[in-house]
Amino acid sequence: MINLLIPEEKQRIKRGHTFRMLSVALMLLTTLCIVGILLLLPSYMIAETKRDIAQGKLDAIKSSEGFKNDETLNTIINDINAKVQKIGSPDDSHLYSEEIVEPVVMTKPPLLVISSMAITKEKEGTVVQITGVSENRATLLSFTQALEQLPHIQDVSVPLSEYVSGKNIPYTISFSVKE
Repeated sequence: MINLLIPEEKQRIKRGHTFRMLSVALMLLTTLCIVGILLLLPSYMIAETKRDIAQGKLDAIKSSEGFKNDETLNTIINDINAKVQKIGSPDDSHLYSEEIVEPVVMTKPPLLVISSMAITKEKEGTVVQITGVSENRATLLSFTQALEQLPHIQDVSVPLSEYVSGKNIPYTISFSVKE
């Protein structure tokens, strides 16, 4: 092909194309920014309205009678903190993980699945109820016998109806913990 344009003309045409591409890109970016602002404006208005409503409710609560008396508020806070601390930090009589959970998990056969473990503190002592699914009767029987051998566990009971089916046996085992 024969080159009919002189080099200066080629350079001018390239600059013209570059200028057009930059102007189109800037116009597209400007349009995107404007559309983005227009689309975010309703969300901003809703958020501001919700903030104003929450601020109004907070002011109403602060001006209520219960919050005017600092002594009442301190008493309520101290009571709640005491309850949370009682739940959060176990004392010597509530070492469930060492006395109950770890030994049960360690004696669990591989073909047995424990789906839940409920620990209930009653007047007579601590009662534990384990539910799950056993692959077969022999596995359930060996788990029951292993539980009976643990030192902190007594009165292991499995209803006879649990042994009726042959495979994938849903079970419920309950026992009490020696104090």
